Amino acid sequence: MPLFNNKHANFMHNEVPGIFIPESLRQRMESAGENGAIEGIKIASELLIELREVVQGVYLMPPFGRYDLAAEIIDLVRIQV
Repeated sequence: MPLFNNKHANFMHNEVPGIFIPESLRQRMESAGENGAIEGIKIASELLIELREVVQGVYLMPPFGRYDLAAEIIDLVRIQV
C-alpha cells in the first residue's frame, strides 16, 4: 500500500498490528508535506525495484480508492526495469 501522507504513515505505523514504517520513511513523508502522495509513490517504487530480484509479483492496495497511485507506481517501475 503506497503511503498517502504523513498522517497515513503514522497511522499505519502506530495503529495497524504488524506494520512497521521505519523512522526514515516517516521523516520523508513528513518532509514531503502536501506532496505526500508523490513521495509515497517514490517510496513504493523504490521498494519494488529493490525487491524485483526476489519476488515474482506484488499486490498493490491503493489507499482511499486512489487507483491512479497504483498506476503511477507501475509506470515508474516499468521505466526502471
